[in-house]
Amino acid sequence: MLIPNPTQPTLRVAICDPQPIFRIGLEKIFRRHAGVCIAHSCDYVSELLATHTEPDFDILVTDLTSHDPNVIRQLEDLQHRQPNIRVMAFTTEHLLPVILEQTASIIQCFQEKLSSADELLSSLIALGAGNPTVSNNLVTAFFKQRSTPMPGPLQSPVQSLSQRQLQVLKMIAHGRTNREIAGHLDIPERTVKHHVSTIFQRLQVKNRTQAARMWSMKASKRPHYCTQICAVP
Repeated sequence: MLIPNPTQPTLRVAICDPQPIFRIGLEKIFRRHAGVCIAHSCDYVSELLATHTEPDFDILVTDLTSHDPNVIRQLEDLQHRQPNIRVMAFTTEHLLPVILEQTASIIQCFQEKLSSADELLSSLIALGAGNPTVSNNLVTAFFKQRSTPMPGPLQSPVQSLSQRQLQVLKMIAHGRTNREIAGHLDIPERTVKHHVSTIFQRLQVKNRTQAARMWSMKASKRPHYCTQICAVP
């Protein structure tokens, strides 16, 4: 359902949640910011993707506790269609460890439904600026479950790459093929393939799109909290 907003804001948001009252509440919270427009509002991600083959929004807000067994696959499909779309997902402290392992590369913001209106709105605006966030309560609960002390500043997995691997990753992010990378760096193509394999392993990603997203996180000089939390033993 398209919801017009006369202020012509720049951040277009799609909300998918099967609870109408909560969904309407989110719409009211997000509309408090003049730079936000609620572009679509529906029950499930599958419904949104079925009716919009070419997504026209910047951020998808959805609920991972909605008992839709295919929601993760649908988010991966969305990422393949439009890699630049960011995702804010609602989850619980009990599901967070499992969800993080499955979705660290496709979800950039984790929140809980008990978060305050101010926290939800500030997280949305931060996400629109390319800054991933995790609810403070979820982070605290996550480390409490693992009996792990709260860490200090964490390093992005990208920082574990060598200088040559960073060069390769940057070119992957720019859409270069292995052959093009080999030609630019004047190295054998099989060496590039080895670097790409190592990069995927260290960043814990499965494809070039996910690797490119990790590079964009590094380029913004902001920590990728979702991936960092997954890396904590």
